[in-house]
Amino acid sequence: MNNHLTISQPTTLETKRAALLIRRSRLVDSFVQAASAQGKLGRFYREIKRTNEFIGTLDQIAAEMQPKRQSGVPRFVVSSFFLHECFKKLTADNSEQFSFITGVEVDGALVLNQLIELEHDKRTHLGVTANAGFTHRLLIRLEQFGHRLLPIFTAIPAKGQIPPARQELTRAFKSAWRVPATKQLPPSSAGMGLSGSFAWTASSRSKSSGKELSSMKLTFSKSPQSVELRGKRIPGAEDRHRGIPGWDQEKYSKAHVLCIGAGGLISNIAPTLCRKGIGKLTILDDDTVEVSNLNRQRFYEEDVGRNKAIALMENLRRECIFSTDLIGYAVRLEAAIERRLPLECDVAVCGVDNNPARVVACRCFRQKHIPVIFTAVSADGDHGYVFVQEETGPCLGCLFPDVMDDAHFPCPATPAMSDALQAAGAFTVYALDSILTARPRVWNYRAITLSNGLFDGGVCLSVREICHNVH
Repeated sequence: MNNHLTISQPTTLETKRAALLIRRSRLVDSFVQAASAQGKLGRFYREIKRTNEFIGTLDQIAAEMQPKRQSGVPRFVVSSFFLHECFKKLTADNSEQFSFITGVEVDGALVLNQLIELEHDKRTHLGVTANAGFTHRLLIRLEQFGHRLLPIFTAIPAKGQIPPARQELTRAFKSAWRVPATKQLPPSSAGMGLSGSFAWTASSRSKSSGKELSSMKLTFSKSPQSVELRGKRIPGAEDRHRGIPGWDQEKYSKAHVLCIGAGGLISNIAPTLCRKGIGKLTILDDDTVEVSNLNRQRFYEEDVGRNKAIALMENLRRECIFSTDLIGYAVRLEAAIERRLPLECDVAVCGVDNNPARVVACRCFRQKHIPVIFTAVSADGDHGYVFVQEETGPCLGCLFPDVMDDAHFPCPATPAMSDALQAAGAFTVYALDSILTARPRVWNYRAITLSNGLFDGGVCLSVREICHNVH
């Protein structure tokens, strides 16, 4: 078999640039000779300057001819077959799987083509602990063969109870992506997300690609699953509250509110509770902050990739006027019940976007004889509702009988805007006040519409005879 060596011919720009470089070199030599002889330096200086400008122009033209790339956004290439194989591998059983995706750079694109399954010290459906020694050796070998470390992720089982979230990124892990030899893959789908159970810190920031890994210190630690903070009491900040009819600041500041979800609804409810001086606030959510959340939720750019419950609690600390106890759990309500986390409170608020979680909240807090307030907004951002399920009386199933058997979850990227969320949040907080204090309320269901007032109003619903929920 004959092997032919193909030699690419230089382009016109490259030929012209090479000629100009030769000309500049000769002009510099002439400049030096003229300087030694005290000759006509000015002419040689102008010629050198003009030649440098020509070279700069050619470099600018060459740069503009290169394919345009979006600044700061890496380009990834992956085949559907490889994605399919990854999905089969990572959902093969109910135990969490900790893996590496690696690849090589080809023409500026990062090609995802290798899935590396790690040795584990422990694997269960609740978490995973990787073998540190094996992982360190693997990283060094990958770098030696030219592979880049791309995303690190865990797989949430596709069947059975969804385990507690392990998507919280540690600050050390986030800063490690700034090492020049690595690229970050943004958080992916609901089935796979970046894992915070692995982090590294680098002692070298050079661009060489073989030596940094040998000096990297690998740190394996459990992802933050909860946070406990306390607000700062500001004497006198609550003075204007005390003149509101029915308000009882002392009772309010001893009360405990539990919020299910940390998204758009709770982001417009929790800050008001903190500014009213609630005694204790607990939030449950296993979701991760995304860039698309920033238009309506109490998060900021630096929170992207972090767990919502934990990030929200840290942001709420500055909202407090009282020494409020702030507790965040990076879990869903279902997982909190399974793990027997403390759910006792004075009032619960359900601000999630799916009926399965609403049904769980309905039944859980009815059994505990704890009032729970449900609130939601429509996908078109025009209307919403607030429903108060008291300790006894009508439940969520009485209001919406169909939801009790609804197992569907909303589609990703559902349109959302803050105005409807703020309106629903205001009525939710008022309903909560009426439960904790003596502020008057004659309704248990309130409809809110932004575009017109024809369907606005509050009613007092009664128990539905055909409701099969626990009453």
